[in-house]
Amino acid sequence: MICALTIERPGPLLDIGPAELSAHIDQVRSGQLPGFVVGADIPDAFDVSVRYAQEVGLVGGINETTMTFNYDATIASLAIARAQMGLQMPVGWEKYGVTSLHADGEEGDEMLSISRVTLGAYVIQIFDRGPAVANDLPVELWETPEDENLRILLDNSVDNGYLLPDATFLEVNTGDTVVFNPSSPHMGVTTQAPRRVDTTFFSRLD
Repeated sequence: MICALTIERPGPLLDIGPAELSAHIDQVRSGQLPGFVVGADIPDAFDVSVRYAQEVGLVGGINETTMTFNYDATIASLAIARAQMGLQMPVGWEKYGVTSLHADGEEGDEMLSISRVTLGAYVIQIFDRGPAVANDLPVELWETPEDENLRILLDNSVDNGYLLPDATFLEVNTGDTVVFNPSSPHMGVTTQAPRRVDTTFFSRLD
């Protein structure tokens, strides 16, 4: 069934010390919190978060797992393309500044994505799996129908067999640090290009 999205947009944390930052990370690890953003006025948030992930025994790090997302377009071009081509979209979401809907782990995996935005701005849209994909492997979620991307991005809705309609949208700007569990279905949507984001991944291997 197609359902309208209910979106929570938590603002960035602007005054947070290492102990409170660690507590927020613990909430993400335990599934109590989808994710959070730390404002650019806390410039050591990225380094503190990485150190804490290592301290609690997650495997990953800046050298081993870092990748950089580079996008030179924004989501604004998608509405124009839809008007010209209808719902049948071409392959290649990067041309619209979008990291397509996917998950990097199985449901409930203890994982952290810790990212720092060096340029531009974007929104991380985080969802919970619907019953039809609750047990899917990450590679299968990369194959989510293109229509699901379009419903989210253009119609503000989802098929609740694939995704539950309650979503968290984290708005991330230059200099911000964002922490979330990438085992949840998510997509990154560029709102200010060029977007440059250094992203690390941590996971529990034992």
